[in-house]
Amino acid sequence: MMSGCADVGDACLFDSDCSGGSLCVRDMCRAACSLEEDCAAPENRCLLVTKERSAEKETVKVCVDDSFDSELNGAQDNCEATGDCCSAHEECVELFDDPRARCAPDARCLIPLS
Repeated sequence: MMSGCADVGDACLFDSDCSGGSLCVRDMCRAACSLEEDCAAPENRCLLVTKERSAEKETVKVCVDDSFDSELNGAQDNCEATGDCCSAHEECVELFDDPRARCAPDARCLIPLS
């Protein structure tokens, strides 16, 4: 699907979709950092975020802009906060109005990419 050459700011599914030194966080390639000095405007904040893929969670530091909402980190674990809780596939089909929608094992609605 993607060839591993996406630039910072491009859409992604996995770190391997992003070009060197970038990480896939919240479906976007973001530059990895250690300090604020590693980041350039407009993504001039080096922020510790939790990225989640499947059942795995990893905490990483990435460059973000001022509009990046770090509060979403905690909310991502709470389907009540995001409004996508489910107990059956039918609920997700109705929520997203998409027949591909499914209720994942973590009780959150999702639409498979393939």
